[in-house]
Amino acid sequence: VSELEQLMELTRGFPYLVRLALYQSVRSNFPLEQLLPDAATGTGIFSDHLHQQLRYLKNNTDLAVAFQQLIKSNTSLPLEQEIAFKLKSLGLVDLENNQARVSCRLYRDYFYTYFLNK
Repeated sequence: VSELEQLMELTRGFPYLVRLALYQSVRSNFPLEQLLPDAATGTGIFSDHLHQQLRYLKNNTDLAVAFQQLIKSNTSLPLEQEIAFKLKSLGLVDLENNQARVSCRLYRDYFYTYFLNK
């Protein structure tokens, strides 16, 4: 599997995340294949973005609780409409048929580890 395919699988091809990964690769002068294994950690190529998302969740307990339920369920769940829309606006979830699911593996992996250790 190519490093670009790995990046697409991790981010589901979200333009912002792909651009951020490519920028970090060029900036640090490391190929993606070296950066991707730690991508979903607090020190990886997405760390600033992930910490920003985490700070927002910490400041909005209702969103954090709902997102934690999604992370732990590993499936889609119905959420209160306002919460679902806010999580979607952050890019953390996708909505389909009144069900929310974590939008990409990057968020699932990072927040699973975070909530597990909390």
